[in-house]
Amino acid sequence: MERGIRLNILITGSNGFIGKSLVEQLLSKKQHKVTAVLRNRKNFPLPDCKVLEIRDFTRKGIWEEQLNNIDVIVHAAGRAHILKERSKKPLEEYRKHNVTNTLFLAREAAKIGVKRFIYLSTIKVNGEKTTAGQPFKADDNPSPVDPYAISKLEAEKSLFDLSGKTEMEVVCIRPPLIYGPGVKGNLSLLLKFIEKGIPLPLGSITSNKRSFVSITNLIDLIEVCLVHPKAANEIFLVSDNEDISTVELIIFLAKAMGKPPRLFNLPLPILKFLFLVSGNKRIADRLISNLQVEITKTTNILGWSPSINLEQGLLSILKKKA
Repeated sequence: MERGIRLNILITGSNGFIGKSLVEQLLSKKQHKVTAVLRNRKNFPLPDCKVLEIRDFTRKGIWEEQLNNIDVIVHAAGRAHILKERSKKPLEEYRKHNVTNTLFLAREAAKIGVKRFIYLSTIKVNGEKTTAGQPFKADDNPSPVDPYAISKLEAEKSLFDLSGKTEMEVVCIRPPLIYGPGVKGNLSLLLKFIEKGIPLPLGSITSNKRSFVSITNLIDLIEVCLVHPKAANEIFLVSDNEDISTVELIIFLAKAMGKPPRLFNLPLPILKFLFLVSGNKRIADRLISNLQVEITKTTNILGWSPSINLEQGLLSILKKKA
């Protein structure tokens, strides 16, 4: 595929954080024709594209007509990572949504003649944390730990296996924590604590480094992967290409909000113990450990680099809140 051509693009998960942002961006440029796939169109505020309400991805015959003339699928639907898992069989649930549904759609797409399938994976496929100064690379051996990451890796392998047997190209993108206007999860909670002036016992977390990616940069990379010929059958890591410690993040956000950074120090062993006994070990890992990614492969192959820096990305969250 070449840049500048007009594509018919189908985007799953179109009322999720990534999918909706991608649909909005593509519609604003008016270059490509967009089909948005979602589970419930009731609260979908974007009328300028074709909308498909599909709840069961594996229903027989569901895709035959819908994929006619589609050039590229961006698959952003799936079961997201859940901090407080309620399912008694989480791996089965993740496999159902992230492997079975993905592969069914991809097989139908390959059969009909879709040219490219872009899969939104996760950096957790590489592992949960890195050693300081040794970031994850795109071609590292995967080391998923939890059911979510295991299911994502299984989906990736299934897609590349399918690609090897058909003419459909596959592109996998593994982002770290994604943030932007409307972000939820731990970062949203952190913003609320800062805004309310709640003291945080995180002052000792000064030496860790974490990679993030703004939704703006992620969408920009996806746009490149829609058309770049060298993206075919590759795995790419993505980030803002700037790493930051937990304390640096809190101080920056507090200053930007006009609030004092109310931090106090607890020794790391005590902090880890308190998170452990309160059932929040995973949150502790995200606050205390390193998770860095290297985007050299992405830059070298695609000629892509982040369009905004970390500071601009973080400020965009606050502007939206205001």
